[in-house]
Amino acid sequence: YRVWERLGVGPFKLPVYAVADLPDATLWYDSSSFIGLVGVTNETGGVTLAFSDGTNWRRTQDRAIVS
Repeated sequence: YRVWERLGVGPFKLPVYAVADLPDATLWYDSSSFIGLVGVTNETGGVTLAFSDGTNWRRTQDRAIVS
């Protein structure tokens, strides 16, 4: 899998995926240690950030399931 990296003291560099290529959301969440965060390139409305809730990938701006 791909992981994020920090660009110096600047922004994080996140992995990006098309909706159809998103990894399994169940593998990117553990309530005690991490949450998966990715960029989605072709989400409804354009590029967006998404997080895993342990079952689905959800858009950060409104928590809707990525479609």
